[in-house]
Amino acid sequence: MFAEGTSDYGLEERRRVMDLACHRIRTAQLMYLNDTVSIAADGSMEGIEMFKAISQQVLNDMAAAGQISAGEIEIDPNQNILSTETIETRVKIVPLGKMTFIENVISYANPVLEEE
Repeated sequence: MFAEGTSDYGLEERRRVMDLACHRIRTAQLMYLNDTVSIAADGSMEGIEMFKAISQQVLNDMAAAGQISAGEIEIDPNQNILSTETIETRVKIVPLGKMTFIENVISYANPVLEEE
């Protein structure tokens, strides 16, 4: 993979879990594709909390299954869906940690010196 060493996508495990999360979220959201959406008088999209909840449930299930540490869906409620016909969701995942190395610090102890 051509990801930089410090990239979140440098480990295959992290790429795989992000791909899985995005696939499952997209699957949950597809039932709403080409559906009509009510727009409030202020231009905001109604039902956005329900849409966010069905997307968030995917991440909650993955966390409960031990596939991720945590996850969050963000949706800007002020998106101009009337002009763009598009809703953008942001997927944030806290991946599981991976111990690639273990370092031990060793030393001798001198009881006489420790008393002083």
